Amino acid sequence: MINPKFHLQKQADIKGNYPILMLFSVNGCRLQYYSGLKVPASSKPKETDKPGKYPFREFSGSPSIKTKLDALKSHAYSIEADFIKNGSLQTVEAFRIALDSKFKGRTDIAEVRPFSIEDLIIEYLAKVKKELAYNTFRNTQTNLNHFRAFLGKSITKKSVKDIDENLVEEYIDYLREGRLNNTCVKAMQILGRFLKFCLKKKHLSAADLPRIETGSPNDITVIHLTYDEVMSIAYTPMPSLTLERVRDFFIFGCFNGMRYGDIANLNKSNIYKDHIKFFIEKNGDTQTLTVPLVQVSKSIIDKYSSFPGEQAIPSISNQKTNDLLKLVAKYAGINEVIEIAEKDAHGKIRKRVYKKHEMVSCHTSRKSFITIALTLDMPESVVKSITGHSKGSKAFHKYYDVVNERKFEQMNKIFS
Repeated sequence: MINPKFHLQKQADIKGNYPILMLFSVNGCRLQYYSGLKVPASSKPKETDKPGKYPFREFSGSPSIKTKLDALKSHAYSIEADFIKNGSLQTVEAFRIALDSKFKGRTDIAEVRPFSIEDLIIEYLAKVKKELAYNTFRNTQTNLNHFRAFLGKSITKKSVKDIDENLVEEYIDYLREGRLNNTCVKAMQILGRFLKFCLKKKHLSAADLPRIETGSPNDITVIHLTYDEVMSIAYTPMPSLTLERVRDFFIFGCFNGMRYGDIANLNKSNIYKDHIKFFIEKNGDTQTLTVPLVQVSKSIIDKYSSFPGEQAIPSISNQKTNDLLKLVAKYAGINEVIEIAEKDAHGKIRKRVYKKHEMVSCHTSRKSFITIALTLDMPESVVKSITGHSKGSKAFHKYYDVVNERKFEQMNKIFS
């Protein structure tokens, strides 16, 4: 529901009257619509007045204004109902045009201009946010923001029919400048899904649908920590309370394999005497996971049990946590030099040298848990039941790196 409300404009006009605005949100975008009505300064409510249905005090002309405002609100709800019934695109611009036509009788704008690419992106993101997991929405939004940046201001003027194969080629060239191969592949995949959405909504015909060549992604190198490195981070004093909390959050993940989002959403009600029970969304379904608590995990939970609120372990944003974790690992002396081979968008392999703490992120804890657990002979089926991977998961083995010590041990056992 759009839930329209009336407000007075903060500044009076040159005659000292205050215009009345109707405000509501359309798919997360705010619409501020001028009703064409004004009230004198004498009817402006005072701060001590209780908020009412109308944002002004009674005066001689107020009954007529109230009637018109009621009609305006009724038109807004009627337009929303029509949009839903007809499956029409709900955007700020579409609402503004429809209100102008219905309420103000403006026939000069009755012909709605073609929806811009920006209009359709807003509609598509609203659909993704409503139907899919939050991380999927964020990923989609990030990749469509590349396309927004590429088009610039023209995005509000161009129609989706302007996205032809020439424009797609220009966008690919734009993405290739300074970006890795996987970034370009993902951006083109998301653009393809967006265009299929436009096709389904009949804003684009099959004949107008450009060919999208996404390319092939290459494996991402996600580093893991050894057991000794994890314990080094766990027992290294941190110089600030913020870093200490980030460290505890990370170590908790290293001992149960949980994702950042699952730990951040973990409530005290999910904690039992010897285990955690929580829900995850996977492929549109809800899955219940039960994770045993080891002593390290219990001590971290106990440490924050008296904190206010329902959250079991204090957290900050994923990005900020990733930034601070590199500092946490640096304080703990995680300075091994590692070489990473990366394929750029032109297909060339680039080798880069990093210190290991520079590569640590929230996801490192999950990979470290899986690698350490398998290396110490925890059955694969048990590990998967803890992490939530399915029995035939192809993604699971991307997390599993056998540490060099185990390689030497097995080679000597067999060939010595």
